[in-house]
Amino acid sequence: MRVDIPEDCDHCMKCVDCCIITQMDGYSIASELNELSGDGAWSCANCWRCMEVCPQGVDIFGFMMKRRRKEIIPELIRRGIDGIFRKGFWFGDSQFNEIRELFGLPVVRFLGREKVALLMADEGEGS
Repeated sequence: MRVDIPEDCDHCMKCVDCCIITQMDGYSIASELNELSGDGAWSCANCWRCMEVCPQGVDIFGFMMKRRRKEIIPELIRRGIDGIFRKGFWFGDSQFNEIRELFGLPVVRFLGREKVALLMADEGEGS
């Protein structure tokens, strides 16, 4: 897919250098701006550090949203969003506890769908 880079981007790489995602060896929207990768539109921590450091004032958020509207939502992102609505967080049960264990934290029990649905329901529902 051809990426239409904003004309005011001079490929200085400052956005890449400060990006949390690229620091974790991933590709981000900053990677796309600098033509390092064409698959970073869905990988963003939403910290907006890239826009703060951009000397050209590129609308990186606007570029990212334009790219997202042209693409199919990746399956991993779909599953993550589904996890938020079903369980209240992004990761699957096993992934969540694996990450906790890596940091020496105890395994946690999850609430279950019914309790999460109750917590996420509008206050007016069920009244």
